[in-house]
Amino acid sequence: MKKTIHYPLVLAIIAALCVAGIDIVYSMVVDKIRLADKKKALEAVCCIYKGCPVEQIETNQFDNKGDLVTWYKCSGGYAVIASAQGFDGAVTVMVGWDEKLEVVNGIFVLSHTETPGLGGNVDLVNSENTWLNVVNGTMKDETGKRPDFQIQFNGVAADKAKLKKENGDIDALGGATITSQAVVNAVRKSYELMKLILENENK
Repeated sequence: MKKTIHYPLVLAIIAALCVAGIDIVYSMVVDKIRLADKKKALEAVCCIYKGCPVEQIETNQFDNKGDLVTWYKCSGGYAVIASAQGFDGAVTVMVGWDEKLEVVNGIFVLSHTETPGLGGNVDLVNSENTWLNVVNGTMKDETGKRPDFQIQFNGVAADKAKLKKENGDIDALGGATITSQAVVNAVRKSYELMKLILENENK
């Protein structure tokens, strides 16, 4: 008598074991991931608001139609995370605003999956040091230097936080207009979010 192998059943069992394994691993690391994300967000706020210690940052949450939005308050203004679609996926940005939501205090790109050498240059820090500085030992300390593209947003008026082709103040990254636009869109989204949050706070 022939023995029949039930391939669909075997595959279903293997798939179920894989899913169970992934669930177990995820449950073991999910708290660590959340803690790391929280730490990175607070560091981004500190980077935007230089001189504002972590312990002085007030963390708040706002329910935006079922979507829980985390926002931050410290001396000098507010900060909120917003995302927009880039070329290869979402570009997530921490955006700092002054207390009247008139000026961008600064931005910090938290995450993206953009193409290295193109959209990935959203994180590129251009060094002023040359090989000559290395040879003669006169290298400048560039600790804490921010990416040039992101620095452009510092102190920009809300209505000018857009690309130059839209009559704004922001130069697009070379060969990465979609990524540049994604960052601008995230900044605009953060403005709308903060406006909504503050309107709710003042009720």
